[in-house]
Amino acid sequence: MTHVLKAWRTALLPFCFVLYAIVVLGVLLLAALARTRLFPRVWLRHAPYQACKLISVTAHIGLMGMKTKVDARLRPFRHDERIVVIANHPSLAAAPLFAGILGDLLKRELVFVGKKEHLRNPFVGWPLKLLDAAIFIDRSDGEAAINELMRELPRYFARGAVVVMLPDQYRLTQEKLLADQHKFREHGIDTHLFEHTLVPRTGGLRQILLAAGANARVIDVTAGCSCREFGNDDIPKMPGSTYHFHAEDVPHGLPTDKHELGLRLVRRWVTKNRLLGGWKTA
Repeated sequence: MTHVLKAWRTALLPFCFVLYAIVVLGVLLLAALARTRLFPRVWLRHAPYQACKLISVTAHIGLMGMKTKVDARLRPFRHDERIVVIANHPSLAAAPLFAGILGDLLKRELVFVGKKEHLRNPFVGWPLKLLDAAIFIDRSDGEAAINELMRELPRYFARGAVVVMLPDQYRLTQEKLLADQHKFREHGIDTHLFEHTLVPRTGGLRQILLAAGANARVIDVTAGCSCREFGNDDIPKMPGSTYHFHAEDVPHGLPTDKHELGLRLVRRWVTKNRLLGGWKTA
């Protein structure tokens, strides 16, 4: 019976993608209406997370039979604190689950820092751009990326937004994992400890921490499925799996010194890989 149910849920995957497209088009429409002032823009900023919750409940949990397990170890929030979230990069199929859970947990507007290539993606970049919910940077031009962050971050922090950064930069694929292991082995990093994420980088995160100030609160999120997540080929393995979401405060925040920040990030990402590995073998 279990195999029949899993096969049925896998057969429903195309309908999940159709639902995703419909919901994203709805978000795009709402974002366009925001330009006409028919809806309060503050309300529209919550539209992406409501859409993600709709996709999560209907597609991931309903059609695909996935379960979620959230472990949040966070102290109470203050309305005046600046918050930075660091997380491992979610897979494409799990991204709505990730954003939906994070938005529901923090109850604050989220602003993602992402690569400018997303602006060519109507299902990711377009709604985030129209809703002013992302900072898109050119990773090939470090100086331009830093200037863009320093120009945009103050206004997002001023309106109480939570800035979300994914220091490992890319969704996990076997090719990127092997390339990372080859690259960072030369820097003295034990890359064999990185089986479920790429190695984190410091550049953009350092600028975010500088803009947030010395008293910024940093929240570390580790999220992933109990199934293998290597690119789109593993999406059929997701039906019936469990999506784990672990969030914790980083004691005393993170340093802005580049070298020390790099060491702290690597240690945290090693812990993430252990968590992710445990979820996949449980």
